[in-house]
Amino acid sequence: MFTMATPGQPGTYKYNLVANRLGFTPEGNEKKAIEDITEALQEAAALPELQGRLVKQGEWWTFDGEPVTINFLIRVDDPQGRLKEGQYIASQIEKAGIKVERCLWDRVKCIETSYYSDPADYKWNIYTEGWGAGATRAFWEHIVCQMYAPWYGYMAGPKKNTGKPY
Repeated sequence: MFTMATPGQPGTYKYNLVANRLGFTPEGNEKKAIEDITEALQEAAALPELQGRLVKQGEWWTFDGEPVTINFLIRVDDPQGRLKEGQYIASQIEKAGIKVERCLWDRVKCIETSYYSDPADYKWNIYTEGWGAGATRAFWEHIVCQMYAPWYGYMAGPKKNTGKPY
């Protein structure tokens, strides 16, 4: 599944065409992904304000001498799905020279952190979140908004029990 549109549901073909046109496949292309990440980091490192600050040292990219690190919330309450997926994705990211702090947490702690912590505290970057389609539908526009728009759905950072941002 490459988009928010459940494969095989009515009306989802147009969203899944995007993934097809971008060349997404279940097998992926590890070599190209690592090349693309490396190229992007090299371009960033060449920016005047980052020269000498963002550099590749050994196997890791560093910023001001510290490894570039992301915090990955990996759900452990789904050991055959999200846990395995998270470990795999973390390993792939590390192949590109970016360290991954694997936060192996349950659903409650992941939700508390991703939905209700202040983004300024910078506690997380990616999350093995998931959702379940509760109905068969022909129109998916509201789901596009729910998953991708900052004005609809569950975006990071609202104060708990208020829905208002920090």
